[in-house]
Parts: sequence; structure tokens; C-alpha cells
Amino acid sequence: MKSVILLQQSDMIHFEALPKQKALLRISELKPRLTKFIKKDLKKADPILYEEFKDIIENKKIFPNINNNDISKGSPYFKISTDPKFVKVYKYKTFKSKRDNDFVRVGSYFGDYYAVNFGKVYIKIYSRIKRLEELVENALKSFLIINNLGQRQSKGFGSFVVDGTTKEEFEKVLKSFYKSIYKKELEEDVAPLEIIHKDYQLIKSGVNESFFKKGKYHQKRYEKSKLFKYFCNKNIRWEKKKIKEVLSEQGLMNRLEYYHPPVDCINDNIRSYKYIRGLLGVAPLINFKQKNSDYFKITISGEVDRYPSPITFKVFEDIYAVANDIDEDILNKKFFFKVGSRKVRIDTPSSFDLPDFMNYAFRELNWQRIK
Repeated sequence: MKSVILLQQSDMIHFEALPKQKALLRISELKPRLTKFIKKDLKKADPILYEEFKDIIENKKIFPNINNNDISKGSPYFKISTDPKFVKVYKYKTFKSKRDNDFVRVGSYFGDYYAVNFGKVYIKIYSRIKRLEELVENALKSFLIINNLGQRQSKGFGSFVVDGTTKEEFEKVLKSFYKSIYKKELEEDVAPLEIIHKDYQLIKSGVNESFFKKGKYHQKRYEKSKLFKYFCNKNIRWEKKKIKEVLSEQGLMNRLEYYHPPVDCINDNIRSYKYIRGLLGVAPLINFKQKNSDYFKITISGEVDRYPSPITFKVFEDIYAVANDIDEDILNKKFFFKVGSRKVRIDTPSSFDLPDFMNYAFRELNWQRIK
């Protein structure tokens, strides 16, 4: 048996609606993903470890082919158990129910979620094959450096490291696995998930904040997204512009609440509209705030049902944003937006240089490029 201590770096949104007092790190998530990681990604993340245990990893009985359904439960040749205790439970509200923490919003179409912080997690690894125990113990370190656990993993939730992991080790594994890596130092007394939320909002959607005073709303902060500006320079407008044009044609714009004149591309003659925000994650709907404090919902359907953000945030002493190239499956795909009584087709762009975009966007927000 091998014993490993995990140190939690950020809150993890639990799969249960309301975690019970014995809620724990889900082995049903960890073991299959760790098995798949060893089989598919360890060679890239830690080539020395892979070569040392190559005979075990390439044994199809111990590590089934990743396309085989048997992988869903992980390798049958080792087991993992964990100590079912946690330190804190947090309630994460959606904006459907007046959320009290904006940066933990999980979407308008879900109910409230709960997150747990274990502090330390005690893991035990069992196998009759002692070298397999050793492999799993060592691979777990790289796995947790590269992956988060639970829900909203790409936004930095569910970051863990093996106790004893150094900053040098952490960055070395990231550099071996990811093509683009950016780092932002954590300020004192500032929650890392809050920084991630605010910066990612500036990157993907932009900021439009207001406050109510003396019977009317006032503009607090307005800033266009880095994604919007990036594609403007490539003579492409984003989908929100087209949606608002269609709303205006139907006489619906007067229902929306806004406090800032529209900001357009420098070249306002651009007539190429693309669903550019879909490149950073496909959503089932877009919400526009109305004057009655409700939301005007634009539903989205298309050739791709689910596509997570290609950018992942990791938390370990500082904050890291990591990514590889864009998945070509999201490029040049048809999407349909239900705007009032009309259905409007807006496709994703045919190309997107994600490393180039990250170099522009993250440097604009004062992140340090480390690869």
C-alpha cells in the first residue's frame, strides 16, 4: 500500500447537490481519469517515469485500450481509497437566484451548487503488483498538476497537488504538456478564483457593470472583451452585434437594459459575423439583461453540442493559464440562435490561432508568459 497526501489549492464544486457530512473526493472520477492519463498522457507529461514503467503501462490487461469501455472504471489492477472528511462547504448560487458570489456562477439553467474544501486529502493506493502501486503514486503527481477535479475545472476549481510538490516541479510538468502557459502572481488576501473570473470575463465577454441610485441605473464599468478586439483586427464582428441587429429589426431592443453606447470595430463597414465566443466554450444560451431585471434569453443550437473552454486555469501558489492548440472540431461549424421569433445562423470562424490570441489577451492583462 502507498499513502499520499493531497493539498487542495482551490474549492471543488461537488457533483452532489448538497454534500453530506461524509462527502469526499470522488474516486469514481479520479480513478478512471488517472488510468486514462497514465495510458494516454503520461509519456508526454513525464517521459522518464513512462519509460521506467513502460512494460506495465503497455500491458493491455492492466491498462486497457483507452477506446475500450472498460476504462470507464479505471484499471482493475489497483484501487484507491480516501479519507471522507472536509473542512468547509460553500454554497455557490447561480444568477437565477441572486448569487452572492459573482465569480462562482455556474450558469442560469442550473440550481444552486455546493463546493467543498478538504484542506488535506489522504489517499491510499492498493495493488498486488508493487511496481504498479509505485507507478500510480508517482503518476498522480503529474496528473494533478495537469488536471483539476469536480465541475468547472477549466476555471480553476478543484486544483490539488501532491504534498511536497515544488514550484519547479509544477512548472516543469506544465511546460512538458502545454504549448502556451501564462502566470499571474497572487495578491495578498485576494481569492484566486475571483481573479480568474474577472480576467476571464475580460477575455471572453467583456464587462458591463452598473448600480442603481436615485431611481435609475448608472454605469459603473464598461470594457469590451479581448476576444472582440482581437477579431475586430481580423475584420470579423462577434455574434452579439448580429443578435442585436436582429432584435432591433423586431423592435425588441427597447426592452434591454444598457448604459453605454455600443462600441464597434474601428472599421464599422465589416459585415462578417462569426460566433467567436464559441471558440472559448459553447454555451446553451446567451442572456441579455432587460429593464425589468429579468433576462432575455437567446437559445443556441448547432453542429457541436458541447465544447469546453480550451484554456484551463491552475492554482498553485500563483495562478496559471494553460492551453494547447484549438480543437479543429469547433472551427467552421454552423450554429443557430433563436432571437425573438427568428432563427439566425452564425458560424464559428474557419481558423483560430489560440497561442497568438493568448499572447495578446493575457499580456494585455499583465500575465507573465512562461512558455
